[in-house]
Amino acid sequence: MGVCNAARIGVVAVAAAIGTRVCMAQAQPAPEKPAAAGAPAGAPQEQAAPAASQPPAGGSGKWSIELHGGGVIDFESDIQDTAGSVEVYRAGFGVSIGTPPGFTSERSRLTLDIDEEVSWYLFHGAAGLAPGTTDPFENVYQTTIRPTFKMQQDQHWSWFVGGILDFSGEASADVGDSATYGAFGGAKYAFDDHFTLTFGLGAKTRLEDSALAIPVVGLDWRVNDQVTVSAGYANGVRVTAKMSETVTVSLGGNYELREYRLRDDGPIPSGVARDSRIPIGLEIAWSPSPKMTVTLSGGAVVWQQFRIDDSDGNRISETNTDPAPFVGIKVSVAF
Repeated sequence: MGVCNAARIGVVAVAAAIGTRVCMAQAQPAPEKPAAAGAPAGAPQEQAAPAASQPPAGGSGKWSIELHGGGVIDFESDIQDTAGSVEVYRAGFGVSIGTPPGFTSERSRLTLDIDEEVSWYLFHGAAGLAPGTTDPFENVYQTTIRPTFKMQQDQHWSWFVGGILDFSGEASADVGDSATYGAFGGAKYAFDDHFTLTFGLGAKTRLEDSALAIPVVGLDWRVNDQVTVSAGYANGVRVTAKMSETVTVSLGGNYELREYRLRDDGPIPSGVARDSRIPIGLEIAWSPSPKMTVTLSGGAVVWQQFRIDDSDGNRISETNTDPAPFVGIKVSVAF
């Protein structure tokens, strides 16, 4: 078993243990207490502008846990300026655990997100990416651990701080050489119930490259009861329309960057593969219950670039691909 696989099994085991403890804690009956007069009902997980007297999320007083998983298929795309083509299949699974209000303070919340993604890159006759091979890499994995602390300061201001730890590479790549890490922080200002701005800064190391500093800038604008507009680094730019009580439709696009450490016995020993892309597409989300959502997506990867570096970060090749369609599905369940 490769070092990276052993580390990932450990991470998944820890996540499962935490989730089990949370679910057991939620299952314990609490003594009944009379409701205080005028006490607010539990708030939804996301609000554009939570009131000053409410915690930032999950006002039910319980731990929250969400499981999500899904997959994406990027159909075959020709590689520009050289021979060959590539198609990509991805599958992912994750868990998000949040503390209840009062765990640290009534206005704060701590969350832990753990996500695992596996990608299968199927190259066909791609002779120009690396010398001596038409298949520079195939199956790669990415494990992301992200703790975040949020504080609701008053009716308008809130702030957040967090960290990121990534392990990305082929299964037998060295776990230490596959690790990158970073931190982020910022503030959010709610002008009213309809418009919120976010600003801050994030920084993250890279595989055999200089650290990346990223401005954390975003907005959430509820145009009316049916239409919202959002923008941010994590989810890109998105316009969402509420079609019914259970169905929403979104149009959006985002910039994605993935970096993988390659195995030391492969065609590019301990090298780095970088996949940058911009997908634009449509999503249809169906929520048969408040705690479950099924999302179907489709669109096109309008821009994609592959870069292959050696173990010292020196560029071996850099090439783009033609636009290609994609389809995906995601299911999330909250407890």
